[in-house]
This record gives sequence, structure tokens and C-alpha cells, in this order.
Amino acid sequence: MNRRLTRTLALPLAAAAALVSLSAASAEAHPRTSRIQGVVADQSGHYVDDVLVEAFDSDGDIVASAFTYASDREYGPQHGYFVLEVPAGHDYTVALSKRGYVAVDLQRVDVSRNRPTSLGQLELDKRLIPTEVTAAPDDQVVTPAERVRLHINVVPDRSAKPTGTVVVKEGRATLGRATLRPGSQGRVTVDLGKLSRGTHALRVLYSGSDLLKASDSRLALTVARPGRRHDRLVLRPNVW
Repeated sequence: MNRRLTRTLALPLAAAAALVSLSAASAEAHPRTSRIQGVVADQSGHYVDDVLVEAFDSDGDIVASAFTYASDREYGPQHGYFVLEVPAGHDYTVALSKRGYVAVDLQRVDVSRNRPTSLGQLELDKRLIPTEVTAAPDDQVVTPAERVRLHINVVPDRSAKPTGTVVVKEGRATLGRATLRPGSQGRVTVDLGKLSRGTHALRVLYSGSDLLKASDSRLALTVARPGRRHDRLVLRPNVW
């Protein structure tokens, strides 16, 4: 009787062991996956589509890649969105890259077996085009009774249409400001009003734009009595 009972019990136990073995083999052949997700924006907060997002394992091999895109949402598309399907339970390096932007690597992104890993909003800085600001007064002779007008020109390193604002300051005081329109070719005139006699240390600041880097120039302007010539304008361009 004992031998029969042992054989009877052995059969279900063997079947259970076989099922466990098959389940383990199946899990090994089809590892559980999870998601890495997030959105990408530039330094101005604008969401960026067509960014290449890659996940690398500890050996440096790519395990998943995707481009950011405008995902469908009930209240409007979410631009800059990405999702990567990766094996769960591992750490990954997530790399972001797009031409014209500074590449970003995120180290040790832990992917849980239980829920997707959300990276939130990631910043991908745009490579801004350097600029130079030049300025010249209306006349080379300025008296205390005359209004001073500066003709300002913002010149980008490469082909681009300057937009944004220019501000003229003396110390902490703002003497004038103007907005660069898309069709202005970077040129604008700022009226500083009448300045007192003497030498004025002025600074012309360009705010930059989504494409162009901010820059500034310092200049010394001397206002003289009628009949005397003032010193020529001296520009010392700087780039922020």
C-alpha cells in the first residue's frame, strides 16, 4: 500500500515540477518588459519632436530606441513625448540627441518590474548661434540740447533673422529699449533722449532668441558744449 501511495503522490509532484521548469524556461525566453517614458523640451520650455532617445545596457548595447513625437491626448497632443520598451529589473543609460542640440546622457535609470519608469520633463539645450552687437550715433557731434539716437545692428554668426529686444543702459538705469522685428534684418534705432554734458559709459544688450545667443557691447559717449567735438564712439563687443 505504501509503495502505491508513494507512486500516486510522485506523479502530481513530478508534473508540478515540470510545470515550474517550463514556466522558468518561458520566463527566461520571454523576459518581462517595462517602459521608460518622458517628454523633452529645450531651455525655453518648448517641447521638441524628432529627438532620438536610446536606452543602453551595462555592456553599452542599444536595447531600445525611439523618436519623440506628438502623442494623442484627450485635451491636445503632447509634443516631445517618448516611450521605450525595455527588459525590466535592470539599470540603463538613456541618451538624447538631435542635430543642433547638446546631447544628454542619463546614467543609471532603474527600470522596475512593477511599473513604468517616468523621467518627467527632460531638458535638451539648443545650440544657439553667436551674435555681435554694433551701435553708432546719429551724429559724431552731440550737445546737451540734442537727442541722442543710437543705430543698433545685431549680426549673427550664420544666416538667421534676429528677433528679440535690445536695451541701452547706463549703470543700472535703462535709457532706452526697442524690439527687433523679423523683417528688420537685425537693425533698430533707439532714442536715448538728451544726455548731460560729459562722458557716458553705455551698454547695449541684445536679449537673444530661440535661435540666437544673447550678446552685448560697451561704449563711451562724450557729450560736449556746442562747437566742440566729442570723442568717437568706442565699441567693445562681448558675447554672453
